[in-house]
Amino acid sequence: MEKQSMENLQPDASELILCTDPRYVCETYIFEPAAAETALGRLFAVGETEDRGGVGGDLLDLTIQALQREYYRDPSRGVLASFESALHQANLVLYDTTEQGVRDWMGYFHVAIGALAQDALHVSTAGHGMVFLTRRSQITLITQDLSHSPITNPLRTFGQVASGTVAARDVLYFGTANLASQFRPEDLSHFALDHSATTISTRLQQLYTDRGAQAPLGILTISILPQHIAQPRKEAPAFISNQRRPTRPLTAALSPRKPLVINRSWFKTILLFLLRMVSETWQRIKQGLWPLLVRGSRVSSQAVAGFSRTTGKGVQSITQQQLNKWRQRPGSATPPRFSATASDSPAHSIAVAKSPLVIPTMSGVKIFLQAIFRKTMGSLQTLPRSSKIFASITLLLAVALITSIALLQQKRLSDDAIQRASELLHDARNSVTTAEDALIYNNRDQARSLLSEAQKKTEEVATAGLYSEEVAQLKSTITQLNDRLQKVVRAQPDTTRVIGDFSSELSGKMPTSLQFISQNFYTFNPDNNTIVKMSESGTVTVATTTNEGIGFFTTVAGIPADKTIIYGTSSPGVALFDAKTDTLQNQEISFTDNKAEIIALAAYGGRLYVYDKAMGNIMSYTKTLRGYSSGTAWITQAQFPKDTIKSIGVDGLIYTLHTDGSIRKLLKGEPVEFTTEPVDPPLTSATKLLKSENLKNIYVVDTTNKRVVIFDAEGGLLRQLFLDSTPNVADVDISPDEKTLYVLDGTRVVAVSLEE
Repeated sequence: MEKQSMENLQPDASELILCTDPRYVCETYIFEPAAAETALGRLFAVGETEDRGGVGGDLLDLTIQALQREYYRDPSRGVLASFESALHQANLVLYDTTEQGVRDWMGYFHVAIGALAQDALHVSTAGHGMVFLTRRSQITLITQDLSHSPITNPLRTFGQVASGTVAARDVLYFGTANLASQFRPEDLSHFALDHSATTISTRLQQLYTDRGAQAPLGILTISILPQHIAQPRKEAPAFISNQRRPTRPLTAALSPRKPLVINRSWFKTILLFLLRMVSETWQRIKQGLWPLLVRGSRVSSQAVAGFSRTTGKGVQSITQQQLNKWRQRPGSATPPRFSATASDSPAHSIAVAKSPLVIPTMSGVKIFLQAIFRKTMGSLQTLPRSSKIFASITLLLAVALITSIALLQQKRLSDDAIQRASELLHDARNSVTTAEDALIYNNRDQARSLLSEAQKKTEEVATAGLYSEEVAQLKSTITQLNDRLQKVVRAQPDTTRVIGDFSSELSGKMPTSLQFISQNFYTFNPDNNTIVKMSESGTVTVATTTNEGIGFFTTVAGIPADKTIIYGTSSPGVALFDAKTDTLQNQEISFTDNKAEIIALAAYGGRLYVYDKAMGNIMSYTKTLRGYSSGTAWITQAQFPKDTIKSIGVDGLIYTLHTDGSIRKLLKGEPVEFTTEPVDPPLTSATKLLKSENLKNIYVVDTTNKRVVIFDAEGGLLRQLFLDSTPNVADVDISPDEKTLYVLDGTRVVAVSLEE
């Protein structure tokens, strides 16, 4: 397309709604920018969907409104970025609609959207929406294959964008699904010769009427005219709907991710359906099953009554036989009582209780039960044959019923578990898909929340032991997205190299610190303070063994600008190592408290900053010829969590790393607003913070998780570098150009590239 300035061009738009079928709704939309939004130009849209009792029109309006609000929300971000963000917001509204259970719109939803700013045109479609461009009697479908129908994934409804430029006397047709079937390309090209959008719309409507067409259709005609012949638009810069049905009021505010509320009489419909089912079921039971149950209960009652009479006589006979046996026993004066009789005399009750004949022996009980069983079986044999058959069938049916109930209950529980797992897996997949789209538009907070939700649901499905393959695949996807969200980078063999090994000069001891000063690496033997250095070629030598009058080293801070290293000692005190001369000297320093406990050191501009845990403050000392002057407490705010500081860094401001993993910033002793982006896992196990006047970024060392987290000066997460290839991370340092990370891996020094 020819590149022209839109200062001499003016788009002229005309709306045409051809929809008489009440089952469908068609809409056209024109949005014009306010004064501050001029750079974003105009926004056009045309849509068609099923009406479904007004719900389709509401959904169409809400989707386009969300798109319009997001497009004009931030004019500074550019036309294409605004257009893509607006499409994403529209996709989120449609996704929320499906989450509310409204999915039938996906089968019939055709929309064409375009943004025209200066001479730049960006278009996108959903379903079978389409955009034609006519230029010099040639017509082109510029939205070919941008979308498909039916829509299967709401988050991909508006999935692609086509971009280009327009020229004077171009004509654009934004149409719904039936535009190509109702008008031939030759007709559209021929009508475009008039260049007046209103005239073109009139001719399209006349041709539609002459052919007796009935298909629903929405058309938005835009003619790009030279400014000297273009007619100014009379419409106010506001939302314009079609005039063929009443315009519905739109909500005043639309927040991202707000669920769509659609009022439908589902409750009444379901309630009436259930009532009809209950009524129909009762009628069938009353007419067919109930008479059979009545007849069956009568026959069963007669059989049970006869069985009861026979069993009663048998029990009475057995009881009489037992009484006769006990009477025949020697010494039996009183017959046993098998059933209690009422008595008003307490003495009588006590006498009966003490009688040894009242409690039968176990053998007697056994004989009694055997007799009852024989009599019962004999009584059953005397029943009529029909009663026996009916009783057998009843028994079999009872067993079958109990078994069926148990199996059905087990199956119901299994089905419920499968259904629950299926729903959780579906929701987790949707959350992952939404999080992936959110990451595309750098909506990190939303992506973090969605991935956390997806992780919980996936774990619940995994606990149930269902959908193992799907769960494994989803977990892998979540891990990949979490790595993208957390900006995780893992050190690879091709980005790492071993520089050398300190072990030859450490007598089997494991070093705990590493400083890169003046093109050499320095560490020390924790047993005797011997300072060992390594060149960049890997050569290891002893720098100094002098330690007279110096306590054991506890903390270290390198000063690359001065080519010196400051060591905090257990005395307590400090010592200064000069890398230029390889000399170590004790430094005079006056601690306010003789029981000073040096936790962290940092230097800046000739001053030494010491976090003294005994004082519960960061002390500032000025450099003198022999050491450092008396310290001044730096933190002045009483509420500042001074007792939780683990490490400090200084670049003019003081940065503090705390036990909860948070990082704070101090200016002249007062905290300033500063927040780092959350990372996972949290930095609660971090041990060291690196920030100096030579480093523009903040480096946090987490030896427990073998990683270095890199933030910019504003707290934004730049990278999480996991050191998987260095299993014994003890300390790290950074090259002055911040292109290489040096890792103390046991006694080895490993260089890891930070270049992407």
